[in-house]
Amino acid sequence: MDRWRWTGINWLVKLQQASSNNHFHLAEVIMVVGGSFYSGLTTYWPRSLYYFSQILATYHVTIIISCLVESLYPTMDSGSALWFTLLLIFLFSGFIREYFVRKNILHITEVKHFLNHSQITSQDNEYDASVRRNLYRNIRITCVGHLALVIISQFSAPILMLQQNKYYRIPHVFQSMGPTFAIVMQFCYIMTVFPLWINKVFGPTILVTAIMLGLEKEYGIVARGLGNFVDHKKSDVRGNNKMFWRLLDQQLRFQIDQHLLLTKNLMKLQLVISNLYFAIHYCAVLLIGVSIYLFLLEDSLAGRLIIVLAIVSFSFECYWWCNIAESFQIMNTALEEHILDLMVMVPYHVDHHSDYIQLRTTLMIFKINIRNSARFSCGGIFQLSKESFVQIVQRSYTLFAFLVNIGFSNSNF
Repeated sequence: MDRWRWTGINWLVKLQQASSNNHFHLAEVIMVVGGSFYSGLTTYWPRSLYYFSQILATYHVTIIISCLVESLYPTMDSGSALWFTLLLIFLFSGFIREYFVRKNILHITEVKHFLNHSQITSQDNEYDASVRRNLYRNIRITCVGHLALVIISQFSAPILMLQQNKYYRIPHVFQSMGPTFAIVMQFCYIMTVFPLWINKVFGPTILVTAIMLGLEKEYGIVARGLGNFVDHKKSDVRGNNKMFWRLLDQQLRFQIDQHLLLTKNLMKLQLVISNLYFAIHYCAVLLIGVSIYLFLLEDSLAGRLIIVLAIVSFSFECYWWCNIAESFQIMNTALEEHILDLMVMVPYHVDHHSDYIQLRTTLMIFKINIRNSARFSCGGIFQLSKESFVQIVQRSYTLFAFLVNIGFSNSNF
């Protein structure tokens, strides 16, 4: 008993140490549980779990493809065919997300390292610590909420198995091998499909959006520092002498260097965000629209619960991406306002003509760089914003209306 207790205590201590040095540790664990090979975790168990998850993923894909074929031949079961096609899209989305994260893992690791070491400051240590503390608490809450979604889905799995739901079955070829074998195969399928694929599909979103949110908070710290700098200069702007211009140049350079460092790390993520959200956006349109239609056809309470969770999860996921991307523009607007205040505040003096011209030139370039930075697109097609989220709702409804209008036969339900 004491042995197990000390083992548990050691695990908790190690988890606490890892979380203190890496604020994205829980998000990485979700990635590993979802079977994504994350190079930041090179210990034995993530590697073993990765290979085990690949075997499970292959098993799940095989079952779903076999069920899809059986729903088409010899008799056409439109509802089942639509359901298994939807599952294949869901699985395909998980593979695509995992691919983009693995392809850009070096840049993701570099930005994560930058955020963990808190290289940006507003010269107000208490404010900076408070912002980062709230950020990492929200990340932990998000991870816990994700795990709650996995647990709810997992509790629904045995109910679906007991009800013999045709959407959560195994192919007839496995059932013909004997009742014991069929039950074991169905149990392995039902009890592993939710934890594996929910983590595989939503794990990359949790990790990347957590990093985006961290960069957004760092932008807020830069805006706070620039605002404090401008407010401080208002009190000594009358001391317009050589010392004033020298200090102004040094302090402004410090603010610009911080923004450049932040922009440099942000640019490392822009391509992965563009490609990753492209897959998320258009898969969400298909998944939400078809799920609403299947909700009308589903007759079991557990099945409807899972469909509702899927609709809410994909909708909230897209809204979360768009909301974070739009918040960067709010920060950029605040930075531009501080620059305009500084330009208006510093008066022209003939004795410091060259300093004045250099200051305005620097501020104008700084302002242009801010306006063109922190923009995220969906595969280069459109910019991420709350208005783009409305497109998902509209297109999903259009797909739902299309499915209703073509009139899938309900005779099989």
